[in-house]
Amino acid sequence: ISHEARGSANYGFPSLPTAGGHVVAWADADNDPATPRVPLFSTITGMYEYVEDTERRGKFELRGLFKQLETSTGLTFLPSYILTLNPLDGSGYDRQAPLGGTVEAYDSLHLSEHGDARGDYSAGFRSQVFVEGEYDNANVYDIEKRALGTPLVYDPITGRVVSAETGASLAVMLPGTTPMFGDRPTEEVCPINVSTAGLTSSRFPDGLRRLRDGVLLRSAVGAAATDAYYRAAPAAAAFLIRHKAICGLARSGAAAIEWVFVHYAAVLLLVSSMVLLRAAYPHKRRAAVAGAVILVACALLFVQFADARIMRLSTEQVVAMSDDIVTGNVTSVESRWAEEGVRKIVTDVSITVTDTVKGRLNKDGQIHLRVPGGRIGAVVSYATDMPRFAEGEEVLLYLEYREGFGYLVVAGSRGKYDIAADGKTGVKYVVAPDAPAKLGLKDAETAIEQDDAQTADENPNDPQPDGKVPLEDLKEYLRDIVKKQDAARKTAKDPQN
Repeated sequence: ISHEARGSANYGFPSLPTAGGHVVAWADADNDPATPRVPLFSTITGMYEYVEDTERRGKFELRGLFKQLETSTGLTFLPSYILTLNPLDGSGYDRQAPLGGTVEAYDSLHLSEHGDARGDYSAGFRSQVFVEGEYDNANVYDIEKRALGTPLVYDPITGRVVSAETGASLAVMLPGTTPMFGDRPTEEVCPINVSTAGLTSSRFPDGLRRLRDGVLLRSAVGAAATDAYYRAAPAAAAFLIRHKAICGLARSGAAAIEWVFVHYAAVLLLVSSMVLLRAAYPHKRRAAVAGAVILVACALLFVQFADARIMRLSTEQVVAMSDDIVTGNVTSVESRWAEEGVRKIVTDVSITVTDTVKGRLNKDGQIHLRVPGGRIGAVVSYATDMPRFAEGEEVLLYLEYREGFGYLVVAGSRGKYDIAADGKTGVKYVVAPDAPAKLGLKDAETAIEQDDAQTADENPNDPQPDGKVPLEDLKEYLRDIVKKQDAARKTAKDPQN
């Protein structure tokens, strides 16, 4: 379990990370709710920020929690854990703070956030018990009330930690930047967060954070300037939120700066090209040579910015590549960081099957997909030519099963289609959400129209909507392809029959 502990947000100021807090996992070790839980695992929240790593202050990782335990009678069960946070203030073993012990006694390796001395540990906070709730920080204060906490358990089907009471994952219980303990750092108290909300990358705000932590906080003047900024930040953020026009200008400026950060190589090439051409202008031949060199350099540079496109495939090819073709309803979409310390977002998608066109998946069965990209708070990541999902939508999917990984969507966004119902007739149509899928749907639509030419002649007043194919027609067309491909495989195996 990897998450975060923060303090409270008071008087418009953001909550601060809680460093040196003691996080304890209390296990139901004997599978008996009548007996008290055992403090089986614990860790300490992080102290500082690595120079070239993500921020660790206030973050914690509980590693190696047992997925299964066995009772004295040989019964195997899934243990649940209730998580608590307490200060190491020497208040006693019953509060998970041994007498006379301080944070330094347990964690002597971490330095302060300034990187120059031990200290800066937090001990002046109240102990908490993690509780799942419909609002931020529904936790119960006081470690003695841990029986009121939300038990967490490992779900072997999805491979995630979930609530033993509701089945919700940590990403659902704690969406976006919501910490497990304390108040989340809302964007309303920081004008930079307000200005950069919605950016598809975060090099500009990350650069500002590195400037703060690597330069400003290492000097008295810089620390004073940082403190002055945080004192003025809530009022500035509130001003931007109230004045939409000014907020729009700020976000446009932030987007422009972010573009420069992302395409810095192209910007440097453009500036150097202008300088080179200006210097060579008096000499026409040199100017021509310089122009040719610049064109070649631009071509080589922008090759690396070209999107990796997925080759165009026919409907027959996509069907042949698919292990399963199904329709279903998207029941959950949860984005998360792929790994601790790696700035890569992936999205877990759960789908309930409603019909099977190819394969052996049962109706009402569950499919779990993992696709690159997604959104966590104000951080948005897009993967070129990969499908995107939204909770509640109905979809048609071409799927490939890979051992050890699970289901993948065939051919990226080419293998995912939306299903929408006509508001008047209730007839369901298949709709292509993007360009690769539109090409595939157009191929299928043309083939269906050719097969149903006689029916179309008999019903001239029943035209189909542009860019849409009736779901039942498409499923029938795909099933015909599956039958033909199965017959061809059988013939190839036994030509005599």
